[in-house]
Amino acid sequence: MADISPKERLRRVALLRGLLGLREVAAALPMPPEVAIVSCAIRLCEYEGRPADTATLAELTHLPRETVAERVAVLTDLGLLEGSDEGSVREAPLTLLPENPIVAAFYSRLSDVLSRVLHDLDEADKQAG
Repeated sequence: MADISPKERLRRVALLRGLLGLREVAAALPMPPEVAIVSCAIRLCEYEGRPADTATLAELTHLPRETVAERVAVLTDLGLLEGSDEGSVREAPLTLLPENPIVAAFYSRLSDVLSRVLHDLDEADKQAG
């Protein structure tokens, strides 16, 4: 293993646990894991205040645009997403519907994972000084 400081080791542990936590969140959804990844990218766009469209989501997820479009269609067909992205003209930003129970549960679990990662990063900073 690379020679890293104890603080860096704890920080990496926190981030890896977060990534594994994301897998747990994705597995709890009634859809393929790539749909959860696209959902996370949509949330990232919301956090960053930028529109979520197929091109942006493909860039963020490192998935082909066609795959992203298919995953967006799954979310739309399930009634979890509003907005549309037809071709190169974005009619409305893609937004997951927070009032939908599946979306609410997904984001609640995701928020728990992110909170745990942030807590663990803070603890790593305190312990390793």
